[in-house]
Amino acid sequence: MAKLTTTLFNKFKRYSILRKIYSYYFKTFYSDYAPQPKYISLDITHKCNLNCIMCNRRLGINNKELCFESFVKIIDQFPRLEYIGFMGLGEVFMNKDFIDMLRECEKRKIDAMFTTNGVLLNENNIKRLPKNVKEIFVSIDSLNPEFIRK
Repeated sequence: MAKLTTTLFNKFKRYSILRKIYSYYFKTFYSDYAPQPKYISLDITHKCNLNCIMCNRRLGINNKELCFESFVKIIDQFPRLEYIGFMGLGEVFMNKDFIDMLRECEKRKIDAMFTTNGVLLNENNIKRLPKNVKEIFVSIDSLNPEFIRK
């Protein structure tokens, strides 16, 4: 890539406008580093208040969760972050730091979404949600109550 870049640059050396376009294009699209992501998805807990038969948690997943301090260290690495998705194998409201994580995102002007089973999505928790929460996805196992009881 470096040889091609040098060859092209020398070819357009006389034309300053072409050189500027070329320089911008290659710095933007062919740098040695990937661009910073604007969206990340985090699995903040494996704890859950349900035991659904279709869930992979039944395979023996541990109950680890992401603490607030580690969360801050992670998002500090993404200066262009605009959106975070909180999802994964656990129920986000089972992580004691979940609301604090959402508030930290709000302070940094980062929008958020999360997936929940809906059981802990009560009036109290809804009132605690900051305004940066743009989407809430509720996972439903079945509309058949007998299937859910298994």
